[in-house]
Amino acid sequence: MTRSSVVGTPVATLVKLGAFVLVAILCLVLVGGALRNGGSDDRSTFDASFDDVSGLYAGDDVRLSGVLVGSVTDIALDGNRARVTFEVDSDRPVLTTTKAAVRYQNLLGQRYLELIRADDSGSELASGSSLADEMTVPSFDITTLFDGFQPIFETIDTDQVNRFAQNVLDLVQGDGSGLGPVLRDLDGLTTY
Repeated sequence: MTRSSVVGTPVATLVKLGAFVLVAILCLVLVGGALRNGGSDDRSTFDASFDDVSGLYAGDDVRLSGVLVGSVTDIALDGNRARVTFEVDSDRPVLTTTKAAVRYQNLLGQRYLELIRADDSGSELASGSSLADEMTVPSFDITTLFDGFQPIFETIDTDQVNRFAQNVLDLVQGDGSGLGPVLRDLDGLTTY
């Protein structure tokens, strides 16, 4: 080994390490900027009144066409309705025709406030304005969905459901009874 190859190796390694650290720092800055909550520091404030905002909290996102444009700043009781105050980036105008809806963000039940602009025909609302009551859509109430299933739950025979479940289990375990009992019970359940 010559002296120049021994001396050059640590310098080349340091250059490579320096380049790696520089790229890593650049990636961290880019990811941090993308994850930063909100886009602009210049924001307009609005509020809207809802019948139900279950699951929505201060700090939750405000989105327009799926894009993060602001955040919920406060939720307060206003008579028998909830008043939601939110901020929106000033470069994203809120119009008199803009609707606000409380939507599910994920399967864990987190919510966000969605701004819906079907058209751009309305005039721009000034910061501090309120959305009209008819321009709000409340949170989805899952109780309404289950109430719709109530007639099915009242007419279904629980013994038949239990027998179907047992026959499916027997079929999976391979007890030899075959597919016949499962299909018979499935036919009986679908009559409801």
